[in-house]
Amino acid sequence: MNAIPRLLMDLALVLGVGTLTGLLFRRLKLPLVLGYVLAGMLVGPHVPVPLVADEHNVKTLADLGVILLMFGVGLKFSMADLWTVRTVAVPGALVQMCVATGLGFLLGQILGLSLA
Repeated sequence: MNAIPRLLMDLALVLGVGTLTGLLFRRLKLPLVLGYVLAGMLVGPHVPVPLVADEHNVKTLADLGVILLMFGVGLKFSMADLWTVRTVAVPGALVQMCVATGLGFLLGQILGLSLA
């Protein structure tokens, strides 16, 4: 058992638990993403379940998962579709950026952070 690197064991654990929760959520007709989130919680270090994998490996696998997710989103990204919703998307994005920046600044002031 020591011959198998810990990262490969954690990868097998994450994929196995993700598959099981995905199948369960598909059978329950719930979004698969919720099943994958539950799998991440079960495998992660913050839930007292005996499935806990190495925290560093779980973070590495989570980063890899985000990279693959963004790659998949990029494959389906269409400039033509974006152009058709530009009248809603552009103003919405500008408002969202301004609100998020303002709220972040306000929270920083409340917490006593300086501008420098």
